[in-house]
Amino acid sequence: AASHTWGMGFDIDVVFLGAGGCITGVRQGVPPNRVCWRRGASAVVELRAGQVAVLGWRSGQQVQIAGALCYR
Repeated sequence: AASHTWGMGFDIDVVFLGAGGCITGVRQGVPPNRVCWRRGASAVVELRAGQVAVLGWRSGQQVQIAGALCYR
């Protein structure tokens, strides 16, 4: 799975999820006009920069996101 910030005017946090909602990787503060990816991830969550730290999310945790928009 991959995420890009082309044309964005702000940084974001990117969380990569594997099967069952397990976090397989986290990239914090990804600046505009970048691409990041994680081999083996099946979904990506994009958050406002700084939110991963606020939520305390880290690799290995399992998360459940209710009401999320999914683009495939």
